[in-house]
Amino acid sequence: MIVNNQIKLNLGCGERYLPGYIHIDINKFDHIDYVMPVDNLEIFDDNTVLEIYASHVLEYFDVVEIKKVLKEWKRVLVPGGKLRLGVPDFNNLTKVYKKTEDINDIIGPIIGRWELGDGDVIYHKQIFDE
Repeated sequence: MIVNNQIKLNLGCGERYLPGYIHIDINKFDHIDYVMPVDNLEIFDDNTVLEIYASHVLEYFDVVEIKKVLKEWKRVLVPGGKLRLGVPDFNNLTKVYKKTEDINDIIGPIIGRWELGDGDVIYHKQIFDE
């Protein structure tokens, strides 16, 4: 959605809908505006996006891919634009494991197996800390 000439993107949004955002994902949900990968935003010109919200999508790229993804996202952001990221926090996950001693409590955020609508499966390729 473009409001007052300001584009806000929700990248890799999955089932999460955010009012006022353009929703981009590789999976087909009713609210998705563009079914496409989030690492190539060629449909947007340079310096045209006010904000990118990417919650739990960056970890699906490996360390080399992440650099390219972030460069692409920076390309579309206006100078001073906002990048809001959410990623699995390895430090917090280790705290959970030490407390519960149950690998099942943290395996999802670490491995991140996600079945796509077309039958493909993708996994996390990266984990983050501070």
